Amino acid sequence: MSEAARETKGHRISSPAELHDYIHVTNPNLWILLALIILMLTGLIILASTITIENTMQVQAEVFDALDDEMSFASCTLSDERKTYVKIGMEVRIAGEKGTVQELIDNNQMVHASITFNREGVKLKEGTYDAVIVLEKTTPISFLMSID
Repeated sequence: MSEAARETKGHRISSPAELHDYIHVTNPNLWILLALIILMLTGLIILASTITIENTMQVQAEVFDALDDEMSFASCTLSDERKTYVKIGMEVRIAGEKGTVQELIDNNQMVHASITFNREGVKLKEGTYDAVIVLEKTTPISFLMSID
């Protein structure tokens, strides 16, 4: 042990001036700043784990009615470089309606994606629409945590 520690070990504090040498009060502004930093970090972590970032592809889709009353169908044509990104089961949005890629038909020049929608509640009429195929969904927290 050091000499100073031996001297103060058995020493009793008898005045407020001596107490001031042992106890240092921190400024309340530091505690407020620390609380704000912790609150901001907590908010960022919650935000990063709830927000979803989507990687999408814009396509033109042709919507047409099926023979039965349960499903509507759409079809879009994809080039060779775009067809590698689209997989069966991916979400498709056409004019606010959601569907899924059901089938990919390759005819050596182009790939046609067949998309189905539940007929219930779908308000799409036959015609050509701008469509979005959702290729991937991720949360920002997964970048930090390396979660797949």
